[in-house]
Amino acid sequence: MAGGSSGIAVYPNSTLNVWDTPQIGASDTDNGVFLASGMSATVPAGEDLLAGSRINFEGLEDGAAEGALVAKRADASTAVTDESAFMAWTAGTYSVVRNASNTSEYVLEEAPPTGKTLSIARLYGADRYETSGKVSSYERDLSTASTVIIASGADRNFPDALAASALSGANGNAPIVLTDPSSLPTATSTALAQATSATKVYIIGDRYAVSNGVESEIAALLPSAQIERLGGEGRQQTAELIFAELGSSASKTAILTRSMNFPDSLSASPWAAATVSPIFLTGFDERSITQGTLDALAAGDFDQLIVLGDGYSVPDSVAAAARDAAGLTDADVVRIGGEGRVETSLLFAQWATDPARGTDSLSWDNLAITRADKHPDALSGGALQGMHGSVVLLTWPDEVHDGLVSAVTAASDSISEIRFFGDEYSVSTSLMRAYTAPVPRDDVAWKPDDSVAFDLS
Repeated sequence: MAGGSSGIAVYPNSTLNVWDTPQIGASDTDNGVFLASGMSATVPAGEDLLAGSRINFEGLEDGAAEGALVAKRADASTAVTDESAFMAWTAGTYSVVRNASNTSEYVLEEAPPTGKTLSIARLYGADRYETSGKVSSYERDLSTASTVIIASGADRNFPDALAASALSGANGNAPIVLTDPSSLPTATSTALAQATSATKVYIIGDRYAVSNGVESEIAALLPSAQIERLGGEGRQQTAELIFAELGSSASKTAILTRSMNFPDSLSASPWAAATVSPIFLTGFDERSITQGTLDALAAGDFDQLIVLGDGYSVPDSVAAAARDAAGLTDADVVRIGGEGRVETSLLFAQWATDPARGTDSLSWDNLAITRADKHPDALSGGALQGMHGSVVLLTWPDEVHDGLVSAVTAASDSISEIRFFGDEYSVSTSLMRAYTAPVPRDDVAWKPDDSVAFDLS
C-alpha cells in the first residue's frame, strides 16, 4: 500500500494492505468499511462487502485518507449507495477521493498505473556457504575484483566477517566470502576461481577461524594474489588489526558494539562498509573494553562514536570508557538502541538514511531483509549493501514487524528493489509478501532469475 494520490497497485488474488483498520460487518457502519485513524490491517482479495455501505473515516481531516483505501465492486462500478449488490476487491490500481455530495464519505475511483517494476531478489543456497557465494557475487563481476576477503562461516567466528565490512569499503567494496574453518567449501572455491583479477586476499581471523590448510587451498586457486591474514588472539584484537589496516582511509566515526552477539553489528555493517567506519567490540564479558581497543580509539582521531544497542548490550560505563579514550564528549556520542534487535536494526536504518548524514547517508532503495535469530545468511551482506549504499533490516523468520512495514511504506516511492537473504525457512513467503506489498508496482522482476519466484497472493 502506498499513500498519497498516486494510487495503489492491487494484483489478482493478492492481499490488500489498508492503512487503517477495516471492520467488515460492523453494525455501526451498515456492514461496510469503517476506518479509524492510526491503525493498520489487511483485507484479503475477493472479500465480499456490501457495495452500498458507507465508507466512513474517523479522526481524519479532509483528504487525509486519499490513496489509503482500495476497492471496487466486482462489476467495476464505484461503491456509493446501492446496498443490494456486493463489492469485492479486484485487480487494478485505485485511489480514494472525497464524496462531493457527502463530505463524511468517500468514493472509489480508478487511478493511473504507476509504470513501475519492483525487483525482488532472493539470495540463498543449500547452506551458508552457497548463500554467501550468492550474496558476494550478486550484481558484481567477480572476475574484476582486485581484492577478496575470506572469513570464517563458523557460528563462533561471526564478528570477523562483520568487522571486515569497513575493510571491504576501503578496498573497492571487495566481496566477503565465507569458508569452513578446516576446508574450502565447493561454493567458496567456485567464487574464488572466478576472481581471476585478484591481487590481494585478506584472511580474517587466526588459524582456528580459518586454518592454514584453507590458506594453502586459496594460494593454489589464486597463485598471483598476495595473501594477508588479519587475525588476533581474540575477536577484539582482530577488529583492531582490521582498523590498523584501514590506515588513512578510515572514517572519523568509530562504531562500538557488543562482542558476543551479532545483530547490532550486522545492522551497522552496510554503513561501516559504505563509510569505511571501523567496528570495535566490547570485551568477552561485555562489561569491559580491552586496552588494545582503547589504544586504537585513542589513536584514531575520531570525531564521533556510535554505540549500538541499549545499556544492556553496551553498558554506559563501557561507552564512557570508549568516549574518553577517543577524547570525545557526550555530544559526540550517538547511541542507537531499541527494545530488541529488530527495533535496533530499524532505528539504525532510519538514522543511516537520514539526510542529515549528508554524503554518508544510505538509501532505502535496494534494502535487504534477513532473519534476526541467525547470522550466516547475512555475513557477506554488509559488503553488498555497502557497495549499493543501502541498509539491512532484521526480522523474525515468521513474524511480521509492523515497524518494518511502516518503514517500507514510508520509503515506497523510492524503492525499486528489495532483497532477501536466505530461503523461505529464513524469511517466510508470508513475510516477503508483507514487506513487498507496500511498494506500488505494475510488474515484478525476480532476481537472480525466475527460479526464486513465489506466489505473491
